[in-house]
Amino acid sequence: MRTRKTTPEQFYAAWFARELVCDMFNTTIVKMMRHDRHWRHVWPRFLAIHLVRRQTGWGWRRLGMYFNRHQSNCLHACRAVANARATDPKARAQIEALEAKLPTAVIANL
Repeated sequence: MRTRKTTPEQFYAAWFARELVCDMFNTTIVKMMRHDRHWRHVWPRFLAIHLVRRQTGWGWRRLGMYFNRHQSNCLHACRAVANARATDPKARAQIEALEAKLPTAVIANL
């Protein structure tokens, strides 16, 4: 299996997305990355995974390594965010607010 190199722009985009989510939910990266199941940490983590995937184009395996999760958890997070966006107006507003703050020029090597 051939893997593409990760560019500095992709790492910056991933870092920026995580920081945006932490600022919005008044949490820290350490708390968000814990392996607990409290919704106050899970939902921000799901959003961060979704945003990083959208900004970088990384595959599930690379996302899992970045978030210290199994790749199937990243797939589940993106599906949960997509489902919440379609069904929950509050979640849709949160997602759209975060996406509006993301820089659009950092997507590289897609």
